[in-house]
Amino acid sequence: MRHVTSTLEFLLIAALAAQPAWAHQPAPAADTPEQPADSPVEATDPESVTLAEKRGLHFNPFDYETAFSPGESETSPTVEMDEIGAPHTALLNIPWLDAPFNAATKWLDRLDADTGLRLRFAATFVFQQASGGPGDRSAGAGDIDIMAAWTLLGRGTLNTGRLIVTGEYRFKAGEVTPNALRDEIGSLQRTAGGFNDRGWAQRDFHWVQRLFEGKLRLLVGRSDVSDYVGAHRLQSINNSFLNRQFSANSTTNFPAGHTASAGLSVRPIDEFYATGGIANAYGSSTNANWDTIDEGDYFYFGEVGFTPTIDGLGSGRYALFVWHMAERSLDNLPDDSGFSVILEQDITPNLHLFARYGWSDEGSTGIKSAGEGGIGYRGLFGSPDNLTGVAIGVSEPTNSDRRNETNVEAFQRFQLTQFSQLTLGIQGIFDPSNAPDDDAIAVFGLRLRVEF
Repeated sequence: MRHVTSTLEFLLIAALAAQPAWAHQPAPAADTPEQPADSPVEATDPESVTLAEKRGLHFNPFDYETAFSPGESETSPTVEMDEIGAPHTALLNIPWLDAPFNAATKWLDRLDADTGLRLRFAATFVFQQASGGPGDRSAGAGDIDIMAAWTLLGRGTLNTGRLIVTGEYRFKAGEVTPNALRDEIGSLQRTAGGFNDRGWAQRDFHWVQRLFEGKLRLLVGRSDVSDYVGAHRLQSINNSFLNRQFSANSTTNFPAGHTASAGLSVRPIDEFYATGGIANAYGSSTNANWDTIDEGDYFYFGEVGFTPTIDGLGSGRYALFVWHMAERSLDNLPDDSGFSVILEQDITPNLHLFARYGWSDEGSTGIKSAGEGGIGYRGLFGSPDNLTGVAIGVSEPTNSDRRNETNVEAFQRFQLTQFSQLTLGIQGIFDPSNAPDDDAIAVFGLRLRVEF
């Protein structure tokens, strides 16, 4: 916990030196968020303008302006970059801390305006402490992300061609990483996905092409398929839920990391979309695995969704996701198939509900079925960019001798400065499947994220 204590001390010192920003920094209006008058992105990138204008008090990928599919998660590269670049209302006004990030952001926006190359950066740190379990109970790790989207064709039109490239460096802070804490305490679901000690990885390298005024979109190259299908809007370990019950589609046997893939997404009308594609079954974010493509083992996926805007409520998404993983001869793994049903709906401009049920024929991820539901609420405690989340889910293990596991998670995310977020959270794991001697385990979490 030494790392947690140091982080809290830093935040306390910063808070004492800061002035509260919400008292004199009004929240952007729902239809006209504040933008710098000379913002080059505002002047030259109509897609970013539309995104910001529609953003209001919450980011909504259903706007489909920069996304590949309306069903992709907030961890997809373009959606994550849009969230980083959107205006934020800070709780604290710390000029000396914001100044270098403001300067860097202006330079990056000018680069985007002049060349079509958009660059974004983020550093995220997660610390967790469990109340019980047979092994180590403390975990910590960090993650540094570099993201790029280069519009090389059709700038200023709806028929753009973009090259997406991302890289990531992961490192541990302590003896155990949050990704491995599950194995220490005996839970079925991981208390946090992603935050491990993997080191450097070149993740995405793919092309997204829009045709027919953006109604047809093609993706080809190296990508993580789980970024684009089977997700819900609050599925992000970087700024929303951490427990894998809610931050991933845990019943789907996606390729293990980034891999060669091709997909198509079509939206003939505003209320309907269909996305489908194929990916190399041998995925790895640290290995290109191009030499395994000719094995003929592929992951197939398809998703159809209805995305209405309901009067008095807001936008919603009601989707069916199906998938099939071929038998992987190189790894001696059987084939598997499954489906997920995803339901999510805005109730007010601030309140969002979601639910998902997933099932797998073979349960090759170790989880046969899982159902969860939850809410996200924006705007508590002073900033419209603060996010509150609560969710509950039940997971059925593939091993029928193990008991079903219930997971509950609640978190509060604070927009500390324009470029930093602090999230405090707690997870309740009831009847942990792999710890038969424990009835309940609590996991306390802290996440700090800096992005620009």
